[in-house]
Amino acid sequence: MVTPKIIKIFYIIVAALMALGTLIAAFGSLFTGSFGGFLLALVVGVIGQVVFRMSCESIILFFNLHEELVRTRQSIEGNQEGIS
Repeated sequence: MVTPKIIKIFYIIVAALMALGTLIAAFGSLFTGSFGGFLLALVVGVIGQVVFRMSCESIILFFNLHEELVRTRQSIEGNQEGIS
């Protein structure tokens, strides 16, 4: 299926951009003298990465589940045609 592959590529691109944004925010906070802002940027960046990863994995899971349900339905319909 094509869609999970697209989601994986999308994940890699967005995760890299999120990591870059996190680093920019963290070091920007250090340059302004805010160590709390530095820690906050790192924590929010890590939590954001985890939530984004879970979202992408959930979408892939739904597509795989749909694929399996279609196979199951086709298998059941194929077995019923042989019975009739």
